Amino acid sequence: METQLDKALVAAQQDASAKKTYFETILNTAFFVPTDNRTDGQSAALEAQAGDEITPLVLKHGERPYLLLFDTHDRMLAWAGQEIAHVQLPGYVLAEMTKGDLFWALNVGTEHPYELNPDQVNWLHQEVQKAAKN
Repeated sequence: METQLDKALVAAQQDASAKKTYFETILNTAFFVPTDNRTDGQSAALEAQAGDEITPLVLKHGERPYLLLFDTHDRMLAWAGQEIAHVQLPGYVLAEMTKGDLFWALNVGTEHPYELNPDQVNWLHQEVQKAAKN
């Protein structure tokens, strides 16, 4: 099943002027984010609840730290191979919370994966900050 994010990515790959629309789609997409939440050595609840303290799962590939984001629950499960703890957050919230040297890996293991480098992530962060001031 092709999602809105997939369609926006394909459009951006075919026409550079559609790249801005792709980034807007990222900001407006609700992502499933695997978490590394544990309580006393036991697995935490599979889906974080309001007020829960969460620790996103950040994986390293070489020296690069990646935050994994999936636009559907099924895609996250296919990547993980089993149910895993996660939280669902909109892209603009993730962008607001993220800055520094973190890469974003979108839809890993699908036909439409995409990697955002830290400069792109920081740009999204700045765009959300600007929008919040207006």
